[in-house]
Amino acid sequence: MRSQFFILSALSFMLCLVNLHAQEQAFFIKGSISGLKAGDKVFLTYNYNKKSVKDSFVLSDATFEFKGNIEIPVKAIVSIPSEDKTSTSKEFFIEPNQTTSIDAKGTFKNSKIEGGTVQSDYNILTTQLKSHDEKYELLVEEFMKLREANDTEGIKNMDPKFESLDIEKKVIVKKFIKEKPSSYVSFSSVSELAYMIDNEFLEMFDLLGPTYKDTPKGKELTTQIEKAKKTFVGQKIQIFTQKDTSGNEFSLSTLSGKYVLIDFWASWCGPCRRENPNIVKAYNAYKDKNFEILGVSLDSKKEAWINAIKKDELTWFHVSDLKGWKNEVSDMFGIRSIPQNLLINPEGQIIARNVTGADLEAALDKFINTK
Repeated sequence: MRSQFFILSALSFMLCLVNLHAQEQAFFIKGSISGLKAGDKVFLTYNYNKKSVKDSFVLSDATFEFKGNIEIPVKAIVSIPSEDKTSTSKEFFIEPNQTTSIDAKGTFKNSKIEGGTVQSDYNILTTQLKSHDEKYELLVEEFMKLREANDTEGIKNMDPKFESLDIEKKVIVKKFIKEKPSSYVSFSSVSELAYMIDNEFLEMFDLLGPTYKDTPKGKELTTQIEKAKKTFVGQKIQIFTQKDTSGNEFSLSTLSGKYVLIDFWASWCGPCRRENPNIVKAYNAYKDKNFEILGVSLDSKKEAWINAIKKDELTWFHVSDLKGWKNEVSDMFGIRSIPQNLLINPEGQIIARNVTGADLEAALDKFINTK
């Protein structure tokens, strides 16, 4: 009898989520935190319907409350103002028609949060990710110290460490999805990894149950996947045109018959700028061997774009529509993070993807020097 009740409750909850025209339902948050005084504020922030929502509660004692209306579970952050962001904020899920309780002992970092089914699943995942998250916090602290010291070489050496942790996180998340394919937390976790859509991402997406793929967010993710598939190895590159640094239209077709590295970057992107010396080295080694580069910038300010090209000595072709993350070419290919690149052969076929550092020269050596 209890199992039947659980199944019916879960089914009812899921139907509420997938109904595209479901009415918003109230959520409630009740919490307590020690160590603060009357007049201090607790903040709640979350994104809903593509808008950022920020609410605050002025403490009169050690308790706080929030309420609002949502259709589907939403990841939120509760925080108090402090320079130490890691110990004074906490992510959790608010859920329709649910009350979430937060018990914090002077810090949100190790607070106990209880809510509905989604929060219960999220508690499981955060426990599994605890070791990863602790290592990530230490890396961030190290990175910040290096940045304060303006240690560019040290910062550059941090990139592989972050990449290694990223791989570790994906392994943990993938295991969680296999165990709970119909959990909203699984769907949310996959959505958060959509900044880099590759075969590994598709494997995780395919593990998901059908419940959430038919929601607006699920359909949006499916559209993004279809765009990103245009960048997979073996695909024929889609020709595009954007304005160069002089304001003239420049088409990728101008470089037909050559090996071309299409490099998605921006002046404000630290990892991009740190990778530029490797790209310059590769370009100088292969530019006389039927190889060219076309940089596609996600800048929004022309002066910053031009200055970065000059400073980093990027002597190849460059285009941008100066729309930032809304760059029409990056959107066409589903590019949601940078740096990224595509290597195409003289026939316009993508032969490598996201090759950096020594791997870039190795790829060029493989495809060009062995011809």
